[in-house]
Amino acid sequence: MSDLTKFEIKDFKIGQNLYIEASAGTGKTYTIELLVEKMLEEKISLPEILIVTFTEKATGELRDRIRCKIEDCINIYENNINKKNIFISALREIGNAQIYTIHSFCQSVLKNYAFETKSSINLEVEKGNEIDNILDKYIRDVWIKEEGFENLIIDNLKLILKNVVNNYLLYYDLKIEENGTSDEEKFALKHFQEIISEWQKYKKDNNLITFTDMINLVHEKIRDNKNTSLVECLRNSYRYAIIDEFQDTNQKQWDIFSKIFLNSNRNNIVVVGTVYICFPRSRNRCL
Repeated sequence: MSDLTKFEIKDFKIGQNLYIEASAGTGKTYTIELLVEKMLEEKISLPEILIVTFTEKATGELRDRIRCKIEDCINIYENNINKKNIFISALREIGNAQIYTIHSFCQSVLKNYAFETKSSINLEVEKGNEIDNILDKYIRDVWIKEEGFENLIIDNLKLILKNVVNNYLLYYDLKIEENGTSDEEKFALKHFQEIISEWQKYKKDNNLITFTDMINLVHEKIRDNKNTSLVECLRNSYRYAIIDEFQDTNQKQWDIFSKIFLNSNRNNIVVVGTVYICFPRSRNRCL
């Protein structure tokens, strides 16, 4: 990364795609504030700026920081009526600021573009504990009959299988080692497909969707070259994307953002992350 240069907001030009290396405590959030300020000055409205960060807490903090920054700009440009009006308009739109986690962003896409994604408006978000009921049923009624099952640590087995269910559809490169380090891992390798099949059926029968499903569905629709309506709608909605905590972005999530913003002549993206940028579950895939 020797070719990286120090970021200066004065050098940032609208139309650039940018990677900003920023570790914790280096003013990362302040840099995002400056980027938003610059975009607003260049007549990009606040709702046209998509900001994605890692946690719900961080979305709230970013919204507060951007609101304060806009208020500061209103005071700074007290004698510049044109610029002052830009930030007054932005302050009025702070409630419409598009600040999300990756999960809430995908949820909003499925809700706001139900026709383009062909998604049901009647789906409910799975609360996170229904998979336990399925695992308990298999443990109680099916697997207890298998030789050696009584020697397994049930809590460990459930944790492994829940991670498999959550990750199987999210990452391309799910790998469970054939020669796992524990009997629970070996058992999970043998049975995870039946659990996934049962889980998919359960969600379909009960009109449920998980946050992982949301990412998968948005990814599928975004990458469908035969139907570009969703991509065009999102490109028309968002002029710029700012992806915070980019080191926590996996390949499938990056596929979504790059398709919308990087592979476009009129949209752009800024990613902000720590020094070593890789995709989870595939650490050899770096920018």
